[in-house]
Amino acid sequence: MNAMPFRSAPTRRASSVTQSEIAISRAHLRKHGCVLKREGCGHSLWMNPRTGQTEAVPRHSEIPDNLARKICRGLSVPEIGKSP
Repeated sequence: MNAMPFRSAPTRRASSVTQSEIAISRAHLRKHGCVLKREGCGHSLWMNPRTGQTEAVPRHSEIPDNLARKICRGLSVPEIGKSP
């Protein structure tokens, strides 16, 4: 019986996290008037009561910058790190 060699999953070094991967913070969304509508299995639904817009926000520690911008635009809040 030939045993398959054990191959571990590729690991990410701590320094490999770039500025293009950021987290959407609950504080940022709340600061701009958004409210948590409900928790899903892997996502949280946030709503902007002023506009009625709802966006699904993944519950990951890091998300790609493009997705963070899309979520902020969808909720009509300023992007993280940019002034209102």
